[in-house]
Amino acid sequence: MRTAQGLGLCVLPNAYDIIRGDMRMSVEKSFDTAESQVGGLWKTRTSIGLLVIIYVAFMLRVIRLDFQPLWWDEGWTLYFATADVPTMIARTAIDIHPPFYYLTLHLWTFVAGSSAISVRLFSVLVGIVSIPLVFLVGRRLLGLRVGIMAALAMALAPFQIYYSQEARMYALATLLVLASVYLFLTLLQREEKGGASWIHWVLYPLVTALAMYTQYY
Repeated sequence: MRTAQGLGLCVLPNAYDIIRGDMRMSVEKSFDTAESQVGGLWKTRTSIGLLVIIYVAFMLRVIRLDFQPLWWDEGWTLYFATADVPTMIARTAIDIHPPFYYLTLHLWTFVAGSSAISVRLFSVLVGIVSIPLVFLVGRRLLGLRVGIMAALAMALAPFQIYYSQEARMYALATLLVLASVYLFLTLLQREEKGGASWIHWVLYPLVTALAMYTQYY
């Protein structure tokens, strides 16, 4: 109710004001609902698109995985990875590569065996996990579209496919470097918003150290 100035009279809102207010609220609610539906649809399409990219990447990496036997460097991989841990550490101390990849592959062989397909499959799976990670990095830096394009490029790149089919440390090094970059960007974002949690401060140097213990250069 409004009080007429100087008269002390109560003036009730007319029907036009009531209808106009109701219409405005209805339109605003419709816009909010439409934006929410569009956002939800976009997220669904993005998720489906990313899953399709990952599936295509997986198929490209497992096709002809056993086309040729293990070559020289892959033979050295098995030489290190199938030794007991103390021997492995001693051998890598005089090698040009650090021990983390050989240690993870050593554990993998207990589950999947040490055949050519088995040891290469570890690189395939690591390479597949790198694809959603590069999507997250691209989205964090330049937006959703760039994230999808980065994931697609990584899924189809011959260089990435080749090293995801090889029993060497390069696919794992790529994964860990991407994880390190993503954690670093997350730390920056959290610090700008008031401070990152301790788990981020632990994970970032840990993952970065594991990357350096996978590949020196």
